[in-house]
Amino acid sequence: MKIIHPNSLKPLIRRNRLKLSHYLKLIAFTSSVVLITVCLLLPEKRLTLFPTPYTFARAYSDADMGGSSVTKWSREEEDLLELTCTLYDSHINKLCGASIKFSTEQQPQLVRKEATNFTQIKGMDLERYQGIEVDINYTGQARKIHILLRNLDQKQPSTAQFKRGKVHLANLHPEEYDRTVYIPFQEFSVADWWVEENNIHRKQAAASYQNIMEVVVSLPSTAKAGTHIIKLQEITAVGKYITQSQALKGLLWIWLIYAIIETLYWLYQLIIRHIRRKNREKAQPNPHFDKLTHTLSRKGIMHALNNHLADEPSLDIILIEIDHFDVITKDSFNIGERILQNISQLIPDHLSNKQYLGRWGQHTFIIMGITSPKNHKENKGKKIAETIRAHIEKAAIHKRITHDINMPSPSIYSANLTATSHKKKDALTITVSCGISYKSRGEDFKVVLERAEKALFIAKNNGSNMCVDL
Repeated sequence: MKIIHPNSLKPLIRRNRLKLSHYLKLIAFTSSVVLITVCLLLPEKRLTLFPTPYTFARAYSDADMGGSSVTKWSREEEDLLELTCTLYDSHINKLCGASIKFSTEQQPQLVRKEATNFTQIKGMDLERYQGIEVDINYTGQARKIHILLRNLDQKQPSTAQFKRGKVHLANLHPEEYDRTVYIPFQEFSVADWWVEENNIHRKQAAASYQNIMEVVVSLPSTAKAGTHIIKLQEITAVGKYITQSQALKGLLWIWLIYAIIETLYWLYQLIIRHIRRKNREKAQPNPHFDKLTHTLSRKGIMHALNNHLADEPSLDIILIEIDHFDVITKDSFNIGERILQNISQLIPDHLSNKQYLGRWGQHTFIIMGITSPKNHKENKGKKIAETIRAHIEKAAIHKRITHDINMPSPSIYSANLTATSHKKKDALTITVSCGISYKSRGEDFKVVLERAEKALFIAKNNGSNMCVDL
């Protein structure tokens, strides 16, 4: 069984945390795209209010109030009602129009004088729609035509209750005659005369479309006397299954949930790291692990070699030594410790679970990895070492060291480092050299180690910051 130190799990935890974060972002982004696509591509939902076989249609005029105006249906068809109004100035309020109510039962004929049985009247819930489309043809001199929607809270009203039903009013203008016009509900307003007539408080005067009992098409009382012809062709409630405001709320909820989960997960990770740090502080020193770098110690490496790798026929041995370490640390021992700690945290990112990392000397690390003759021919060990060397060179370790221990930049030592370290904008570049060797079946570990040390010696003598395999 492989010896695993808690700190060796850091790269795995970090990678899993990044994977979860990416998955959460992908889920949130995909959900947002699906919601927007559905909002844009879903067809409109439509509810035909007229013509249907479940409607009462009644013509009315001011003759009901003592006037002399006359209305009559000049055409009665399944998909068209034509109303002829003859207005006279015999009444203070000239009235002419058509009232359409909704029935619970199919009507044998489209036009009826009046729905006297209010239990047959059905309320239409239009709250989930955004407006209505009307197709009304008009011939005459009226400057506008009223469209009224009467709402009633009670579903089975009496005559008195029905007359008190809330009236919503919108107008059609001459340029909108003889074509299909969409009127959003925002353009309807509760009629002022209805508020005054019923003495309604403003809190009860808000628009409501939950129980629409009647749709009225009428001429205004200011219409001129004469003949007016109104053709009712179609009235349809129109809406969307998902409105823009609902889609926006959905997007906000998606990303809010994502932010909450992401935050909770990061808090969980912080708590776990805090607990592990406390546990490490309480734990007794383990002789198999190096106290400074938390990698395997020399003793730990030999233990792993004798107990876990003894039966392995082939191994890669990589020695990694920090270049010019004595020069870098001659004035500050703390800098050397920080460099060792940072490098020990960078190397595991490039190792598999078949490779062991340990501290072999003062500033030398060793990697032992299970391999195969095929991998040896393909120089897999050297490729891993070269990847680690390049990563360390680019990692800007000096910046973290300066920030962590609050010391001046180690560029003060760069004048003495002519081989592999250089000064660039007051920054010291830390480099390493690598020696690689391959242990075949039956070969003694000491012989392989001497070969790796020889390869490391060659790399150091040839200018450092390079990898050599033997």
